[in-house]
Order: sequence, then C-alpha cells, then structure tokens
Amino acid sequence: MHPLQGHWDTLDKLLRQSLGDVRSQLPANEANAVGDYIGHNEFGLAFELLLELLQEHAVALHATTREKLDEAAVLMAL
Repeated sequence: MHPLQGHWDTLDKLLRQSLGDVRSQLPANEANAVGDYIGHNEFGLAFELLLELLQEHAVALHATTREKLDEAAVLMAL
C-alpha cells in the first residue's frame, strides 16, 4: 500500500460525502463532473470545481458539509 493511501481515502470520502450533500442542488452534469474528478483521484480539481459550483448556484451549506470541506482543504494544504 502506498504511504499516502489513507490520506487519499479520507479525501475521497470527504469529497464524495460533500458532493452527496449538495448533489440535488446542482445540475446533474456538473455534479457528475465533480464525481469524475474524485473518481480519478483529482481531489484538488474536484474541490475547486465543487466550490465554484456552490457559489455559482448559491447553494447554502449545512454546517456538517462545511466541516467536511474544511477538513478536505486542510488535508490538501489549501
């Protein structure tokens, strides 16, 4: 196992959960694009696109979703 596998697994989980929390408030094709980035371990791109879409579509975040995104940002050193 790669030394960073646990780190990547945590990022994958946080981003997938965050996307799941807001998926119904985003156009399907845009939500799917975020999911594709996550699926290809492009966590930085997924994170940036998700934040852009949240702003573009004025999605209000629940505190738990914000915490997941905050944790993902810390793990990615953003």
